[in-house]
Amino acid sequence: TGTWSPALDNTATTIYTFVPDTTQPGQACAVNETMTITVNPLITPTFTQVDPICNGEALTVLPTTSNNGVTGTWSPALDNTATTIYTFAPDTTQPGQTCAVNETMTIKVNPITPTFTQVDPICNGDVLALPTTSNNGVTGTWSPALDNTATTIYTFAPDTTQPGQACAVNQTMTITVNPLITPTFTQVYPICNGEALAVLTTTSDNGITGTWSPALDNTATTIYTFVPDATQPGQACAVNQTMTITVNQTVIPIFDSVAAICEGESLTNLPTTSANGISGTWSPAMNNMETTIYTFTPDASEICAETATLEIAVNEIININLDLRIVVNKLDHNQSVAVYITNAVGFYEYKLDGGLWQDSNLFENLIVGKYSIAVRGTSDCSNESTILFLLIDYPRFFTPNGDGINDTWNVEGLESQPEAVITIFDRFGKILSVFRGDELGWNGIWNGKSMPSNSYWFKVSYFENEDRPKTLRSNFSLLRE
Repeated sequence: TGTWSPALDNTATTIYTFVPDTTQPGQACAVNETMTITVNPLITPTFTQVDPICNGEALTVLPTTSNNGVTGTWSPALDNTATTIYTFAPDTTQPGQTCAVNETMTIKVNPITPTFTQVDPICNGDVLALPTTSNNGVTGTWSPALDNTATTIYTFAPDTTQPGQACAVNQTMTITVNPLITPTFTQVYPICNGEALAVLTTTSDNGITGTWSPALDNTATTIYTFVPDATQPGQACAVNQTMTITVNQTVIPIFDSVAAICEGESLTNLPTTSANGISGTWSPAMNNMETTIYTFTPDASEICAETATLEIAVNEIININLDLRIVVNKLDHNQSVAVYITNAVGFYEYKLDGGLWQDSNLFENLIVGKYSIAVRGTSDCSNESTILFLLIDYPRFFTPNGDGINDTWNVEGLESQPEAVITIFDRFGKILSVFRGDELGWNGIWNGKSMPSNSYWFKVSYFENEDRPKTLRSNFSLLRE
């Protein structure tokens, strides 16, 4: 028995010495002994480092013999999609490889993923833009074309020809386009000028809150704008809305005045539609015997139309007797006639042959023919007095040359008065011809002799009206070539 020295060392070859314990019986002559324990150095396999690859690139099989001749196997299986630590396990059964140790190699797979700040959701139609350089410096292009009207997935394709971008991969970004939210409101019915107008609700029928402008106006039709509160949740894409509130102006039905009538005269029903298009009814019933104020009540459908009144005067009939006479101012092709009232009292109006009544008693530009003039009072209803009269005329010359044109001379307009007498004179007063109104007239011959070209005189006696005889004198010319 004894002890060893030095202390055991498993890292280096060492000579150990055994020193017997000579104190023990029978060991007095025991001598020291040595033992060399060989510690072989560890063998570390060496390999050439595989360069980094890009995700998906081909990865060459790792060598099963190290650069320093150690054989063995690798694990795990090769993976070209992710950075992996591979372990080489030496085959320690092979000569000289007992002390060969495991070795590792990390093969880096570079997946360069462009990163971008997510674009916040936008509202339909908002401005939309994407950067062509990622947050980590990768440049490239986006597809498809930007669309600010629909939610779209966009793909970023890196430009792999740029330095350091060989391993950059595509990236996608979904940009949400929220549809516009149109606030809806129940339309406010039209009101009449000045009517109460309720405050507009600040929350739409579909839940959008906001404010209206301008201030309410119950006197004029106005377009009001609702502006949503974009700070409220879910209202970022709410758009303005408008509402037109119609304020109908007060409408007063307009009717033409109705001329006064005389008692008992026909009275036409009043129109049930005013001149400005308001329909309605009149009350009371029409009365042609006394002056009445009629009230027009618009139909219920005629919004903002007011009632209207119309007075129709019914004048009492006053019988008057008029003594009329007429004065023909001038015997001419276009004559004027004035009618006079002998026993006139008040004011009168006149009409010719059923024409329009006029204030003037003078009628101008009348031609040959029978006429009647009616006269009535203007201030009150009165009976009408009528005077009949006849207007005559005569040719200023005639040419009795036998050509059938102007061969005879006669007073015009006496065809209906055979009792009328026309007398022709020369300038000395000698009677050359006498004939009646319905006869052919004078042919320019006296006692079988053609009278020469000269001025001749005539007298005509006829009835200007039914009971008023009248005599006129004037002259005319006889013309011969």
